[in-house]
Amino acid sequence: MQRLKKNKPLLVTTLLLLICTVMQSKSIASQPHTHGQADLTIIIENEIVNIQLIAPAESLVGFEHSANTEKELRLLSKIKKRLSFPEKVIHLQGGGCLINEINIDTSDLTPDTHKPYDNSSALSKKTKRRSDHAEITAQYIFHCKEVSQLTSASVDLFQNFNGIAHINAMWVSTKEQASRSLSRANKHIQLR
Repeated sequence: MQRLKKNKPLLVTTLLLLICTVMQSKSIASQPHTHGQADLTIIIENEIVNIQLIAPAESLVGFEHSANTEKELRLLSKIKKRLSFPEKVIHLQGGGCLINEINIDTSDLTPDTHKPYDNSSALSKKTKRRSDHAEITAQYIFHCKEVSQLTSASVDLFQNFNGIAHINAMWVSTKEQASRSLSRANKHIQLR
């Protein structure tokens, strides 16, 4: 029971992110897949800031099928490495926030290493159809020494990933919930 109480802030943050992701997914599912447009969710609770980015693979790597050639595999690796640096995606102002965990999911583009690609098989056609709208997801979890001093975020995704033109941003904290459409000219979020 003591362990549950100790991990309660992280558990609540994870639950909030899950709820926001499900809500965002339902919203996205009712809308057409839009290249050049990404979704950014920021959840602030206690000293934890959890940021999730979901972007069409085409907007980041230039394709949405399983990476099959050496060139595509290198490009996928390069993008995954670039996303591993949170400062290429977002800067948090104030709060003394340090990155605690990074998760990059490119599984929609990762080739099945167990079976060679067979263009004529039903499985390959099903896989191809599934990956027609592939996404890349990046999650960044920060620990902030003084979260009350966290004032804003600057989204640097635009300058580091030319395929992104618009971002639907949503943020939730214990004090507010808000959303905003971001662009290259308007890339700042006021958190307080």
